Amino acid sequence: MSREYPARLYEAVHVGTPGDKQFYREVCRGSKNVLELGCGTGRIGKVLLRDGLRVTGIDNDKECVEISEALGITTHLADIRDFQLNMSFDRIIAPYNVLYSLLDDDSVVQCFKKVKLHLQEYGEFWFDGYSVEALHRSEPIGDNRTETVEMIATIKVDGTTYDVIERGKWNSSSQMVQAEYRHVPRDRSEVITTEIPQRYLRTDQIPTLLERAGLGISKWYGNFNREAPLPESDHVVVCAQRMD
Repeated sequence: MSREYPARLYEAVHVGTPGDKQFYREVCRGSKNVLELGCGTGRIGKVLLRDGLRVTGIDNDKECVEISEALGITTHLADIRDFQLNMSFDRIIAPYNVLYSLLDDDSVVQCFKKVKLHLQEYGEFWFDGYSVEALHRSEPIGDNRTETVEMIATIKVDGTTYDVIERGKWNSSSQMVQAEYRHVPRDRSEVITTEIPQRYLRTDQIPTLLERAGLGISKWYGNFNREAPLPESDHVVVCAQRMD
């Protein structure tokens, strides 16, 4: 998440992808130690805690770390490209487009190398993200073209009701998405504007980036129902394991 994004506003707007919480419950079932990259305010972690799992989280936002710790998650303030926990995990997860916060290939590989370092021999690394292949085929997106301007939610945080407007710009050549969120309070107090830069991954990039870090794909789905990936799939869900 963006460092400039107040944590309580973020969690009220960005509520995850339908089905992701149950999916991560299922793939973590039976594990002893779970590490979540980009744990945020504990949206996934608290569900795993209720299942009796031992959950560790990493986030680079101090406010998120404090909220997650209050839930009982062992949380570390760190960059997902550079962390050292001196323990290993049989499940590592990166839900809800977390890897898209890494804005170049080298950053993704750095993260994957840290995953391998902390992943047990037969452990699993699960992550997901949206897929844009179908969109590119149907309507190629030019540099800095405004793709969406829409109201996406009405939320209430700390007694204030906000209408949230999202404005997105896509750059197909750099794979960058710049999403701006305007939180407009109905009491006419200060409008809160935040931005989240992302660099999405094409599906053909993922195997190569994993291999550079010594990881290989063991499972690949097109959605959280575990259906096979298709050209028109709007999601990618991947399980990777150590190649050694």
